[in-house]
Amino acid sequence: MPENQFTLGLFEKYLTLWVLASMIIGLLLGKFFPEIGLWIETLQVGD
Repeated sequence: MPENQFTLGLFEKYLTLWVLASMIIGLLLGKFFPEIGLWIETLQVGD
């Protein structure tokens, strides 16, 4: 392997899976705990 070749780390290698998992978790949280949206709104800073 050449010295200047870059290898992907675990996060970068599976980035698509992390994004998909995050979306699914967000959808499930919203479905089973609808009040979580109101709680997230309280974390807003500014307008």
